[in-house]
Amino acid sequence: SSFLAGIGFDFRGADRVTLGPEEVILLVSNQEAFELRYGGGLPVVGSYSGRLDNNGEHLLLSDFSQSVIKDFRYQDASPWPEEADGQGFSLELVSPFSNSDHNEATSWTASLVVGGTPGVGIGGAPPAVGNDSDGDSVPDDVEIAMGTDPADSSSFAIPEVGVASFLVEEKEDNFLYFAFQKITTGVLDNYVIEQSRNLENWEPADGDLVFVSEESAENGLSVALYRSVLPFDNEEKKVSFMRLRVLTD
Repeated sequence: SSFLAGIGFDFRGADRVTLGPEEVILLVSNQEAFELRYGGGLPVVGSYSGRLDNNGEHLLLSDFSQSVIKDFRYQDASPWPEEADGQGFSLELVSPFSNSDHNEATSWTASLVVGGTPGVGIGGAPPAVGNDSDGDSVPDDVEIAMGTDPADSSSFAIPEVGVASFLVEEKEDNFLYFAFQKITTGVLDNYVIEQSRNLENWEPADGDLVFVSEESAENGLSVALYRSVLPFDNEEKKVSFMRLRVLTD
């Protein structure tokens, strides 16, 4: 099979010529540049010629007998996902393993994070729970939820806990705060802050924290800030641990 329109690529020259059920491969424009950004170890089988147009493109995939496999055109305007129009998100199929109509805008979605997650996340679905593509002990779904790169072990964002001054009911006082970076769209924009006294038994911290703000950051991310309900009392030095849990269901 080969791409005859939009880009050029003949799969007879690919590093692999057979695929298992629901297996994913990647065609890239420049493999060296791709691996510099996303890391190695991803299922790249070759580099295509040509360049996809950000304003929309006609793609034609045929088999060796020139019979059409897929013939479609994507667009960049509503009802197509507008996040994928110049905002850095990639355009991905909602259900890539079904025979959906690729000409329909409803068959497509914006990627979970800016730059996409090639070979890791599929469309609007997060990667499988527990997957850790870069071996940094942080699961892929957690990295995507916090806006870091699941294929780059040097990319991370640790929630920040500390004590700061807040003006509450016209009185300034010191409060414990909890801040974290997060994505603002997609199925992974769902979190719970938990606390524990012994690192074994965890419970939601909803009753002890108050939402303060959520400020926009770069690349479709934001920073959420919570503070304790009561002022921080240095004399009550109770041991307490906090963590951020990403909900994928």
